[in-house]
Amino acid sequence: MRTTDSVTEIKVVALKESKGIIFPAEYAKKLFIEDSTDTVIGFFTPDEKTIKLIDEELPKKYYSTIQKFNNQWEKAMDDKERFKEQKLALKKEANNVSKYYKQFFGYINDRKEKIIVIQLLDFSEDPSEVKKLVTKEFIIGFHGWFETNVSRLRFHVESKKFTVNEDL
Repeated sequence: MRTTDSVTEIKVVALKESKGIIFPAEYAKKLFIEDSTDTVIGFFTPDEKTIKLIDEELPKKYYSTIQKFNNQWEKAMDDKERFKEQKLALKKEANNVSKYYKQFFGYINDRKEKIIVIQLLDFSEDPSEVKKLVTKEFIIGFHGWFETNVSRLRFHVESKKFTVNEDL
């Protein structure tokens, strides 16, 4: 596991069933260099009103957003059984998404779209005690717990659409 440096301007917001952690633009700039291949022209700090909207809409749109992305992969691969199992797991995940802690940062791409990266963290199990860091640092890790308990989506502020890897 690796975590990034703490920043005092991190804001913790109470959501309906979890917490939202908003990272400021300066922090996002440091994160994005390490974390993305999108062309970025700037950064912004997401506002609490938009974060609450995301928390409200995400449970309604999570399944269809992830399934749209998975359908693209299913067409490319010939493993129907795997995707059948994935759909069942996704339904369970969609039912619990409102309970996941959410970390947020914002950027502006070269098309001048404001995009908020949403990192979802499922703490139903937390063997490495990552939860104690979630309000202080943007969590980055690989393998094990991170493979099954951490995922990312993007929220396009103007269109109010959720995407995975910019799959509009």
